[in-house]
Amino acid sequence: MRLNKLLLLFLTTLLLMTTSACMEEEEEDNDEAEDEVEELEELVEEIELTTLDILIQADLLPLADAPPVLAQENDEEEEDENDEEEDENDDEEGEDDEVEENGDDEMEEELQEDITFEKTILNEILNKELEDHEEDDEELLIESSEEIWDDIKDSVTELYESWNELESMLDEKGVPSEVIDPFEQELDTLTVSSSDHDHWKTLISANNLTLHLYNFKSFFSDEVTAQVFEIKYHVRNTVLMTAEENTEEAQNSIDKINELSKEIEIEFSEDENEKLYERFMTSLDDLEEEQNLDLIKLKASSTMENTVELISSIEE
Repeated sequence: MRLNKLLLLFLTTLLLMTTSACMEEEEEDNDEAEDEVEELEELVEEIELTTLDILIQADLLPLADAPPVLAQENDEEEEDENDEEEDENDDEEGEDDEVEENGDDEMEEELQEDITFEKTILNEILNKELEDHEEDDEELLIESSEEIWDDIKDSVTELYESWNELESMLDEKGVPSEVIDPFEQELDTLTVSSSDHDHWKTLISANNLTLHLYNFKSFFSDEVTAQVFEIKYHVRNTVLMTAEENTEEAQNSIDKINELSKEIEIEFSEDENEKLYERFMTSLDDLEEEQNLDLIKLKASSTMENTVELISSIEE
């Protein structure tokens, strides 16, 4: 009888030790999985920001190398200054030298003032999309087209470096090739378009790249997050297709946003999140009703702002 009790005690102790070891091993596996997901999220965000920077730069190309347009009030001020100079003495040459030294800075300010939604396609939308990223909150300065293409080339190189790392992690995660391959193919298309200095194809390809990137999210994030990120792509695409006068594709993107909106509605059915969702839907309705390109840009920027708020509420 005593032997049976000792045997029972031994087996119980062994069972507890085994269970404890299994629990510790499971916790370690969970920690490793969480670290892997965090690393994937960081890589995807890094690639997204680099791609959005390409969109920003490509969007400025039509303004590059263009002569600055001075505001009328500046013309009037210049005329007044010229009248005053006629009555002044020659000892103002030093002041003229100072104006000449600051000429480049003034030119940059004039060009910067010209970056408006009428003269760009995605600038207003991208501003709303990147509001929460301090590193992208710097004042835009228009460079020459050659400098912009050089910047885009550097960004494409960064994309390949990040993609090499992300692709191997996606393979380990078991993401199928039919999901991975479209991203790589689009990255090649972007490379060719930017090498050819094709402004429009570079814009389209860079935006398409974000869609393929967002498709990865459903394999390591929740489905709702992936769907809201996809909405961002379609908001941009609506404006691009409208600018291209491809009304069918623009409407397809609007329809897709409506479809995704219905699928994510339940996630935002409580309290403050419900108000966020209602604001988003109101802005989407306004966007859908508009036909004028400039107004579509402005209403798309409002839809983008509300989309970003939906993402923020999910990530909190």
